[in-house]
Amino acid sequence: MGNWYCKVFTFLFLVVVINGCKPDPPVYPTKTVPIPGYTAPDNGDNTTNPENTVKIQVDGVTTTYNKTASFVTYFPNTPDAILSPSTGQTTIIATGANSAADIFTLSFLNSQTGTFDIIGLIANNLTDDQTNEGKVTITALTYENAKGTLQGTFAADLKDNHGNIHPNVTGSFNIKMQ
Repeated sequence: MGNWYCKVFTFLFLVVVINGCKPDPPVYPTKTVPIPGYTAPDNGDNTTNPENTVKIQVDGVTTTYNKTASFVTYFPNTPDAILSPSTGQTTIIATGANSAADIFTLSFLNSQTGTFDIIGLIANNLTDDQTNEGKVTITALTYENAKGTLQGTFAADLKDNHGNIHPNVTGSFNIKMQ
């Protein structure tokens, strides 16, 4: 009888171990490499990102930041609008697959829709080139009690940590905080 229990116990143990040790689902890269000679159709609307997503295209390669995305807006004449008390200020922060390394931030001095100068832009190891101011266009902005929506596009020249300039960097964002 004891031998029979050992076989059943061993069989059940193997079933539990095999079913409990499943590999994680595959993680696909968020960067795409352009196909030479192919131009994607441009519908002219770069704000159609999924919610809580920032996309940036540098030298034909698109990087998506969609692990976390949020923004903060300080309205005019509030104590927190330190950089621009008369117009307010807005900052976006987003992370990609590796939160410690895939970081995106964009700041501009305003708190409404329109086109504004970028005062700070960082995407991984790229920063804004201060010799050529970038622009951000805000198409939707609502913010109250750390909730709101921010949509828009941006364009700037960025510089890597070796001093190389990457011209005509473009991107878009669609952030909704609930």
